[in-house]
Amino acid sequence: EDKTLPQINTVLPLLKKGVGIHHSGLLPIIKETIEILFGEGLIKALFATETFSMGLNMPARTVLFTAARKFDGKELRW
Repeated sequence: EDKTLPQINTVLPLLKKGVGIHHSGLLPIIKETIEILFGEGLIKALFATETFSMGLNMPARTVLFTAARKFDGKELRW
């Protein structure tokens, strides 16, 4: 039953190629799976929002940020 969920159908082919995505809109089980695979070194390229960096200690060789500013609800902040 879970194998027919659209998110799984989208993420699975990427994971098989060593590519992951991580954002707050993913199902929790998918996020957890991606975190485990990344931690084990099975994901070589991960495209993620800041949700991945919050509270996770993951082994990343290179990190690229698209912006250093974040909207806090009122204004952009550093």
